[in-house]
Amino acid sequence: MRQRQASLRGSASLHKLVGRGAPARPGRLAGRPALVGLRRVGAGPAPARPAQRARLRALARPVRLAGLLALLLAAGCSVAVERPDLPAPRMVDPPVGVLDQGPVAIAPDASRFRLLGVEAADPIRYRVLHRSSAGELTEDTVWSWSTLPSHLLATALSQGVAADPDLQMVETATAPAVAVTLLSWFMEDTAGGPHLVGAVEVRVTDAERAVHTSLHEAAVPVSRDLPGNLAVQAAQLLGDLAAAVRGAVREAT
Repeated sequence: MRQRQASLRGSASLHKLVGRGAPARPGRLAGRPALVGLRRVGAGPAPARPAQRARLRALARPVRLAGLLALLLAAGCSVAVERPDLPAPRMVDPPVGVLDQGPVAIAPDASRFRLLGVEAADPIRYRVLHRSSAGELTEDTVWSWSTLPSHLLATALSQGVAADPDLQMVETATAPAVAVTLLSWFMEDTAGGPHLVGAVEVRVTDAERAVHTSLHEAAVPVSRDLPGNLAVQAAQLLGDLAAAVRGAVREAT
């Protein structure tokens, strides 16, 4: 009897703790919660709310990015990139720019002109060019010119004018204007062996504003194996082209 009264008193105490309502029957308390809102022991934490889940994702994102970056850095440090075994670049320096003799006296009736500039066609840059029998231009993988060919030609022209008593380069705006374009500058295999070929266009605008245009081409033999005599022969070819320009200026003025 005393045990039954103690059990009833325990049920009444539980009823006071969880709120109002009918007291739970002693026989139905075992194995299940008596009221909604009570969680079983060991059921785990309550599910996170949407705002809570968003904050957790925001906090986890930098951690994931840092981990990915660490993996990438570790992979980059462990991979050894092998550089291709390319031949070292080499240059050809034609001996242009040194006068064989000092400037000469200008003749009273010398042709005076104003040089607008010496330019080159787009493919003509530092690399030595090779032209095939089909007309294809390819750049040499090793050899380059020490100076742009157009600059070399301008130097050769200035040197030739300084040694020519019948020509004088002036800055007068009324003097005939001369524009020079280097159209060709390449190595080519011919029946007589490899040659260095050059061609220039000379455009002279005289005092009456008439335009005189002429084309001039020249070639010199060179060694098959570079550098060989390429530097000396290139200087010879530049001198020949500069002489052709001076002749065209004399005829037009």
